[in-house]
Amino acid sequence: MPRLNRPTASQRARDQLLRNRANRENPEYAEMERVENSESQRRRRENAVARSVEQGVDRASRRSRRLNPHTRAVEQVSDSARRREIRSNPVLRAGEQAADTRRRFIRRRNTDERATEQVVNTADHRLRRLDPVFRAGEQEADAERRRETRSNPVLRADERAADTRRRAIRRQVREVRATEQVSNTADHRLRRLDPVLRASQQAADTRRRALRRQIRQVRTTEQVRNTADHSERRLDPDFRAGEQAADTRRRALRRQIRQVRTIEQVRNTADHSERRLDPDFRAGEQAADTRRRALRRQIRQVRTTEQVRNTADHSERRLDPDFRAGEQAADTRRRSLRRLDATYRAGEQEANTLQRAQARSTQDRLWQRAQDRDRRATARSIRDRRAVEQARNTLARRSARIAARQATIDAIRNISQRVSQYRSLSGNRDAENLRNANRSQEIRLDLSQGNRTPRNIPIGLDAHIAKFNRLVKLGPDQICFCCKGLWFPKQMRKLSRVYLEEHCEFREEIYQNASQLAFTGESFSFCGTCHSNIKAGRKPKGAISNGLDFPEIHHSLRGLTPLEERLISPRLPFMIIKSIGHERQSAIKGAVVNVPIPVSNIVTSLPRAFHEAEVVQLHLKRRMEYGHDFMAETIRP
Repeated sequence: MPRLNRPTASQRARDQLLRNRANRENPEYAEMERVENSESQRRRRENAVARSVEQGVDRASRRSRRLNPHTRAVEQVSDSARRREIRSNPVLRAGEQAADTRRRFIRRRNTDERATEQVVNTADHRLRRLDPVFRAGEQEADAERRRETRSNPVLRADERAADTRRRAIRRQVREVRATEQVSNTADHRLRRLDPVLRASQQAADTRRRALRRQIRQVRTTEQVRNTADHSERRLDPDFRAGEQAADTRRRALRRQIRQVRTIEQVRNTADHSERRLDPDFRAGEQAADTRRRALRRQIRQVRTTEQVRNTADHSERRLDPDFRAGEQAADTRRRSLRRLDATYRAGEQEANTLQRAQARSTQDRLWQRAQDRDRRATARSIRDRRAVEQARNTLARRSARIAARQATIDAIRNISQRVSQYRSLSGNRDAENLRNANRSQEIRLDLSQGNRTPRNIPIGLDAHIAKFNRLVKLGPDQICFCCKGLWFPKQMRKLSRVYLEEHCEFREEIYQNASQLAFTGESFSFCGTCHSNIKAGRKPKGAISNGLDFPEIHHSLRGLTPLEERLISPRLPFMIIKSIGHERQSAIKGAVVNVPIPVSNIVTSLPRAFHEAEVVQLHLKRRMEYGHDFMAETIRP
C-alpha cells in the first residue's frame, strides 16, 4: 500500500479556515460559535495578564489587517457609520464631546503633546485652506466676527491699542521692521495701480505739501533736504540714466508746443553762439561732433539719409556761382595733384573710356532705365518696403527742412554779424546816422505836405529788440480811477473833468477815488472797459462803487500769523492749485469751496484761563483720529 504524504501546517491552517467559513454559513453553528467565543473571551478577560496579552494581539491583528487597503477602507466606512449612529443621539453626542474635551485637556498639560498638536492642527488648517471655498468661508466668518467686535467702541479702542503696542514691539527688531517696510511698499504700489486712488492720493499729497510749503522755514528746509538727497541719488549711474531719460521724455512732450520749441531754440542758439567764442570749447565740440558722426555713420540707414541730405545741401549751395567757381577751382587743383601719379592717371583714363562707352550706348541706357523702373515698382508693391521707403523719404525731407532752416538762421546770423561789424566803425556809424536823419527829415517833410502814404522802411533785428525792451521796461503801474485796476500805459484812455461833469452820472465816485489816490489833475485815466462804458453812458460792472472795494484792515488784525488768520477767519477756502506753462505759473483747478467757521466758538474755546502763559501751543488736525497735525504753531491768546 503506497504511503500518503502528510499535509503541512500551512495546508492544515488553510483547510481549517475553509471549514470554518463553510460552518459559519450555517446560522446555528455561527450562533453556537459566537456564544462559545463570548464565554471564552469573558473567562480570559478575568485575568489581567491574559487581557493585556489579548489587547496586544488585537492591536497587532488590526495593524496587520489595516495594511490591506480594502480592509482598511471597509473598517473606516463601518466606523463612520457607527459614529454617525451614535452622534444622532444628542445625549451620546454631548457625552462624547465632553469626553473628548477632557481627554484633550489632559493631553495638553504635557508641553510636548501640546506643541505636537499645534503643529498637526497648523498643517491640517493649511491643507484645508488650499480649498478656495473653505478659505472664502473662513475669511467671511472672520470678517463678520471682527465687525461684531469692532461695533463696540471700547473693544475697538482696546484692539487698536493692542495692535499699536504689538506693532511697536515687533518693529524694535530690525529685520521685522525692514520686512514690514518692504511689504507696505509692495502693498502701496499695488493699490496705486488703481488710477482713481492714485489721482486722489496725488491730489491730497499736493494739497498737503502746498499748505506746508507756505511756511518759509519748512520750504527752505525741504529745499535743502531735497537738494542733498538728489545729489546723493545722482551718484548712482542707473538713477542718473533714468532721470536723464525722464527729462528727455518731458522735454520732448514740451517741445511739441510750437511756441515753447521756438523759444527754446532761440535761447539754445544764443547760448551756443556765446560758448563757441571760446576756441577750446569750439575745438572740443568739433572733435566730439566728428566722433559722434563717425559712430552714427556706421548705421547704413543713417549714412544713406546723411548722404541724401548732403547731396541736397550741396546742390542748393552750388546754385551760388561764387561757390561753384571756388569748388571747381579746388577740384581742378586736387585732380592736378593726383594726376601727377602715373598709375592714378592711367586708371582715370580707363574709367573715363568705359564711362564714355556706356554713355554712347543709348539703347542699353534706355533698357537699364526700364529695368530700374520695373525693379522699383516691384519693390514698392511690397507693403513693408514701401513703408520703409516712405519713412526714408520723410526723414530725408525733414532733414532737408532742418538744413534749410539752419541755413536761414545762419544767413540771419551772418547778416547780423556783418551789420554789427559795419557799425563798430565810427565812420560807418556816423554815415548811417546821417542817412537815418535825412530819411526822417524827408518823412516829416512828406507828412507836413499832406502825403500820408507810409513808406516801407526796413527795420532791423536790433530795432525790434530795442523796441521790445522799451515796451517791457515799465510794468502795469497805471491805476484806473473807476475800477482801480493796474494797467499798462498804452491801455489807458483819458477823459477830462468837463466831459465827466456833462455826461457821467457817477462822477462823484470817480472824484472820491481820485482823492484817495491824491490826484488833483483835470484829465482822468480809465481802462478800455471803463472808458467804453462811460462813453456809452453806463456804469461799469467792475466799478469800485459796486461793492468791489477791499475794506481797510484794522490795526489790531495786522501782523497776524497764518494760523491766527485761520482762527479768526469767518470761512476757510479750499482749492486745488497747480502749475501751468513752461514758466510754472500758479492756477486754480476745479471749484473753490468756502467752508463757514463759527468764529465765536473758536475764540471762546481758546485756553484763555492761564494767566501766567502769554502764548498757547495750538495743533490743528483734519480729523481727531489722524496722528499728524495739519498745522501747529504758537499763537497769542
